[in-house]
Amino acid sequence: MKLLRAKCLPPPQLQHICQAVIISRILYAVSAWVGFLSAELKNRINGFFRRLYRYGYTPALVDVEQLLRNADETLFCKALKDVHCLHHLLPELKTLPIQLRPASDVH
Repeated sequence: MKLLRAKCLPPPQLQHICQAVIISRILYAVSAWVGFLSAELKNRINGFFRRLYRYGYTPALVDVEQLLRNADETLFCKALKDVHCLHHLLPELKTLPIQLRPASDVH
């Protein structure tokens, strides 16, 4: 990344390369392996993300927990579709036998 910056690559393109090369490797199967990270390792990864942000390689400061939430939400939204390979692992939708009254507008 430093070499590309030294060759005067514009910041938006540096950010795309950082996302494609570095962050994508960290995000690969993050839902599976993040549970095995100690607090020390999470802090080291977060420190690495802070350095990436400080040097202008990422447009926003991110942390491991935020990336995990985003990855889990994305995976869950995809798994909700009938054609996804994990859809059969989800529980059946429950329908409640009772009807709740509609919320009234409070002024």
